[in-house]
Amino acid sequence: MTLNLIAKTAECIRGSKVALVRSGVSAMMLTSLAAQTKEIDMEARKRSIPVLEKHLEERNQRVETIGADLKKLNARIETEIDGLIKKLSGVKDSEESNQRISLVKIRAMKGLGKSARRYQTKRNDLLREIREGRSEIPNEILERDAKVFDEHIAKRVSQILELSKSFTQEEDVEKYEKVDGGSYYSPGLGWNDDIEQISEEWRQNRRDRVMDHKQQREVLEALEKSIEREQNYVKSFVARLKNKQLGNVDRRLMEAELNRHKALLQTRLDQFAEMSEVAKPNTNAVSQEDAQDLEHSLNDAAEDLRRDIDRLFFEYAGLNRERGKAASIAKNLEARKKWLKEHAGE
Repeated sequence: MTLNLIAKTAECIRGSKVALVRSGVSAMMLTSLAAQTKEIDMEARKRSIPVLEKHLEERNQRVETIGADLKKLNARIETEIDGLIKKLSGVKDSEESNQRISLVKIRAMKGLGKSARRYQTKRNDLLREIREGRSEIPNEILERDAKVFDEHIAKRVSQILELSKSFTQEEDVEKYEKVDGGSYYSPGLGWNDDIEQISEEWRQNRRDRVMDHKQQREVLEALEKSIEREQNYVKSFVARLKNKQLGNVDRRLMEAELNRHKALLQTRLDQFAEMSEVAKPNTNAVSQEDAQDLEHSLNDAAEDLRRDIDRLFFEYAGLNRERGKAASIAKNLEARKKWLKEHAGE
């Protein structure tokens, strides 16, 4: 059975040779055809270089355009937030507004904290992409973006502390005020006692004290948790860097993160000391009507900022898609140029 298979194979080979001869295709002609194909492929690759270069130029231009739009949007957002912080940190409640201004400030502080956490989440995503090597975008670009997010996080924390320091502090205020003086009355041949009542100033001072102590306690507790968290990060990275099996990328990232968390730890310690004893703020009391207008203004601004920040992150995702496309084209172009350089003399 095996001999029959060998015989059939030999017959097929002879048949193929005969077919080639009959069709006029010789071995020399096949060799010549292969050479021509190689030459055509070489010329096609050469012609593709300027096409790819033009494509890359167009992609890079789009990346620059989106990046410029993103910077403008970010600048507008930051300007609006700065304006709100300045406005809120310069006012305080009056006897008319009760606690409205304090409550508005607390809402603003919570919004700033939410913004900081959003930037932190995006930063973590970038570091994960760098560590896993699953992005076409060069690592140095992603690391630069991470530093920008760090700056935004630090600014939000500073803005929270600025608002916290603007709360009205407790003052030494008389509890009672005289509303009617004493008078002589004849039936008893004596004097009526002065009529006193708890003053509205004292009531407002108590409300201010409660709100100030509440928000300050929450801020200090948040800073304490942050300090503890940064201490744990430092210990963790020091321990992990002792692993000699770490790759170059992981080691470089961990060293950078260790230095970052050391700096953050010192910053939080300084901020805790700063917030433990706050100077009396220079603020102006506002009427009930002004407080209501300010609250409505903040509500509108908060909604506008929410939409703008959503758009900011959406546009950033689009920017990274374009960066990825440009990086892929650049890699393809580099590979073709390398191939041509290696085979041009063959």
